[in-house]
Amino acid sequence: MESVSPETRTFDDLDLGAYGLLSERHATCQASQRSVREIQERIAALVLRHSRAQVGQLDSGEKEAADRPLQLSSSREGSADAEQRPEEQETLLSLSTKMSEHQKQLADLPNTIKMYPHPDVVECCLVLLHISKSSSLSESLQQKAKDLLRKYGTNPSVLKTAQKFLT
Repeated sequence: MESVSPETRTFDDLDLGAYGLLSERHATCQASQRSVREIQERIAALVLRHSRAQVGQLDSGEKEAADRPLQLSSSREGSADAEQRPEEQETLLSLSTKMSEHQKQLADLPNTIKMYPHPDVVECCLVLLHISKSSSLSESLQQKAKDLLRKYGTNPSVLKTAQKFLT
């Protein structure tokens, strides 16, 4: 067995280990899990806004309007917020539909992908691309990391950071 000093060692070992971090299946699972969390947060915000609107209507004596809260809140909020936040225009039905789609995607994944923890693939892509600036990672590994970032790096902060590596 040949010994190699750390100074002359290539990063082939790092490449082999890094390929395990760049799992498309794990990236799909993690993206679906993130989407489910985001949808849950939007549903919670929608319910909170709706309940606050109902409380406000009851407090101001509009007891009749409380029977029609969805119509009142959508007409009141629709004009001002439509240009600012299109995601707020989503209905409970549309959010529930999206939630079902993501849960189906998660259900279709093998249990081994969901059961065992795995580092965040998008973060691994960013770290590997950062390392590649000062080290000699293979082109194929860098390309795989870039492809996964383009496909799954949808968070605004990730997009901002990824711009350094994708241009």
